[in-house]
Amino acid sequence: MPNLLKLLVAATTALILLGLCSACGPHRRANAAAAAPAEQPATKAEKADEPAAPDQADDAAKKAKEEAKQARERQRKLARLDHDLEVARLRLSRAQLALEHAEAQFEESVSNAETDLELARVRLQDFTEVQVPQRTAWSELGLQRSEDGLKHAREELEQLELMYNEEQFADQTKEIVLERARRQLQRSERDAELRRKDQERLIEVELPLQTIDHERAVQNAERGLAQLARGRAAEQIDQRVGVLGAEAEIVRLENERADLMEEIAEAARAQTEQTAAPK
Repeated sequence: MPNLLKLLVAATTALILLGLCSACGPHRRANAAAAAPAEQPATKAEKADEPAAPDQADDAAKKAKEEAKQARERQRKLARLDHDLEVARLRLSRAQLALEHAEAQFEESVSNAETDLELARVRLQDFTEVQVPQRTAWSELGLQRSEDGLKHAREELEQLELMYNEEQFADQTKEIVLERARRQLQRSERDAELRRKDQERLIEVELPLQTIDHERAVQNAERGLAQLARGRAAEQIDQRVGVLGAEAEIVRLENERADLMEEIAEAARAQTEQTAAPK
């Protein structure tokens, strides 16, 4: 019994000592913290002397690289615009020369067409007023001569037949002379018949057809001149549209180049201001 009592007293004493040690621990840490010197925050000057953060340096490098890239792109675009502008000016010059050349060709073609028309009219007038009357008159004169020769041949044959009816002429000589006169009469009749047919054909067929041909030549010349004018009008519109298009392209490129030059100047001013700004 006494031994058991001693053990209980010893356990109780140990528990009390452990509780006291636990309560003293926080006080020791608080006292240590109070005793340690307080750290002072860095001043602004100290922060300014510190080097820039790596992220800020990377951003500045990227920005500078991007600005340099944009500057190169603007220079390339300017070179392309200068080239395109030169090409557009050459195209305008070519379109203007083509228009002038076409105008000269048109004037020459019109002059030739007007000359052809005038010649066709002169030929028609000459044919109707000179050639038709003359050819008709010559045909009538030839027919008249042929009919006169026929009449003369008939009269001569009749006279020979009356003359050779007398008995003092030999029969053989009479037949020869009469036969010759009869052949002459036949040829005169044939000649007169052919001349009458020729005159009829001349008046009824040849001269009217030739008159129609001359009239058609005049009409064709008139139509050719009118078609030439209409064709030139359409062609001139197309060529003028080409000239206007070339002029509009030059204006567009010049405006685009002016905008780019203003952009380049603005970028240069911004770069100058950034360089001159205090660090």
